[in-house]
Amino acid sequence: MQFIKRLSIYLLLILLLVSIYKDLTIDTSKIKSDSKITQFTDASELSGIRIRIDPGDTVLSIVEQINKENHISKIDITQIITDFEKINPDVDPYELKPNNFYYFPLYHHNT
Repeated sequence: MQFIKRLSIYLLLILLLVSIYKDLTIDTSKIKSDSKITQFTDASELSGIRIRIDPGDTVLSIVEQINKENHISKIDITQIITDFEKINPDVDPYELKPNNFYYFPLYHHNT
């Protein structure tokens, strides 16, 4: 009986450690590790990041998520759409396709 108790405790401890390791190594942000592929800056000082779209995502929802600390609320929505179109010239910003990659503008504090 002692053996089974010890074995159970060891198994429980191993499962706990594996669970903690998984929690610490998984990226929980919207920007998935496979979606943050490329970051760029073009000649007009507009920088962007390449992100894979999930069903239901919009240009505005992604831009808000990747620019949380940059006071995105101060930027006009039409400017966001214009910037998106500038870095994705052949894409309709109102018809994003899930599981495709698009570039989204990154805004800096001084914008």
